[in-house]
Amino acid sequence: MKEYKYTIPSLKEYYVIIPVAGHAYLSVEAESESHAIDKALEVVTIDNVETWEPLEEFNRGNFCFCPKPWKVHVELVDVDEPSDQD
Repeated sequence: MKEYKYTIPSLKEYYVIIPVAGHAYLSVEAESESHAIDKALEVVTIDNVETWEPLEEFNRGNFCFCPKPWKVHVELVDVDEPSDQD
């Protein structure tokens, strides 16, 4: 009986950088929407990341592969609404 020898290719180690896109969600106290954006950009951490997606590329030509939202969104908390803590 003939014996077959299989050669397993040797594996090599690679460093890979993967772009990620997503969004963070956090609450800040500020004087205005623009101040809230500035403050949020200063204090955001990995713990605030709500969703993220690994991508091979962010865009090609005029097509964006990033998940929405594509721009910062600011919402004023309505101080007249009763909170769940009251």
